[in-house]
Amino acid sequence: MAIPETLRRTGVAHGLPIDYLLELIDEWPRVCFGSSGVHWQVGSPAWERRADEVFNELAKRGPLPWIHMLRGLALSGDRWPFASADGVNVARNFKDGNTCPERMARRIDVIQCPITWAVRPEQRNMFDAA
Repeated sequence: MAIPETLRRTGVAHGLPIDYLLELIDEWPRVCFGSSGVHWQVGSPAWERRADEVFNELAKRGPLPWIHMLRGLALSGDRWPFASADGVNVARNFKDGNTCPERMARRIDVIQCPITWAVRPEQRNMFDAA
């Protein structure tokens, strides 16, 4: 069975302004959320603040779009409602243990992200104008 063209197209946002991400969401059926710049380290306090800010903006617009988290397997089961995530965990680490790669992948795959988002308070920079 062939994958429909609309499901193969994906916009990608890496550390760009939130307005750009919102434009991508309006134009693409799926969007990949990446990390770069000051938000390069997935899961860091700066990254978490940015992800909260992004999902707060998305929640204001209605139903959440399909968002894939690049290099985000560690976030599976966390608070952000990513539709999917990828990583290199199995490919890089299966050789270090006695677990087969398929079993490692299945263990990761059963951990799901939430499907909803509750707007969270945002930490504001004290130097920003009120």
